[in-house]
Amino acid sequence: LATQTPPHIELVFQTCSFLITIAFIETGKRKLSQYSTDTQEKALLFSSIVTKNPNPLALVDEEGNCTYISASVRGMFGLSVQEFIGKNISSFITESDTPKFLQFLKTINENPQTTTIIEIRMKHAKNSWIWVDITATNLLHTPSIQTIMLEFQDVHERKQMDEQRLESLEREKKARKLAEEAIRMRDEFLAIASHELKTPLSTILLQLQNTLRNTLGKSLADFSGEKLLQSLTVAEQQSKRLSRLIKDLLNLSLIMTGKLELERKRLNLGAF
Repeated sequence: LATQTPPHIELVFQTCSFLITIAFIETGKRKLSQYSTDTQEKALLFSSIVTKNPNPLALVDEEGNCTYISASVRGMFGLSVQEFIGKNISSFITESDTPKFLQFLKTINENPQTTTIIEIRMKHAKNSWIWVDITATNLLHTPSIQTIMLEFQDVHERKQMDEQRLESLEREKKARKLAEEAIRMRDEFLAIASHELKTPLSTILLQLQNTLRNTLGKSLADFSGEKLLQSLTVAEQQSKRLSRLIKDLLNLSLIMTGKLELERKRLNLGAF
């Protein structure tokens, strides 16, 4: 709830005063001829303005019972003026927002000559609901007025856009989180892969360096063919291991890019 003193409270007074006049005339409590010519002209002009205003204006008592509402209510809610008159505004609020509206009404009553705004969901004739901004001005303690003026503004489209924007931001946040997780897993994989590749490569290099050193440091008569064979065998084994790792990495790359081609072959499971 946002509460503030209206900048042009006198204009609000005049608006309510003319709304009350129009309400008396429309309900037959008074005749237009009972008012002065100046008041009649202003009342007719104001009635025309209120009728053309797409935002319905309503007068309610301290409990929220509607005593007047402008004809534009049909355009916003698909309901007639008669369906509002005598009814409590809370009966048009969605059930989940009713406690919020009652607190709003309490705040209005506790703050004379102030304007209070609430964003709330109200029922529509098509068995649905729409988001509405209700601006309320408490003039209960103003002589000759003694009412609360409500103005309804349809903000359903704006609210839906806000919700869609929030959903889009939430999807973007999740996508970013997934991307960050994928990057983290990739880095971990690369760290493990580099270690696995380095191990056989280091062994091969060590064996070749050792063989080369022994060969250069001894004559051919003293050179052991057995040690050479052993060193070359180790180098071959590690080379095969390195080859398998590189092949696995290439297959993983093909899987990630969707380019891996599978060949269907018959397999005898009993052989395993």
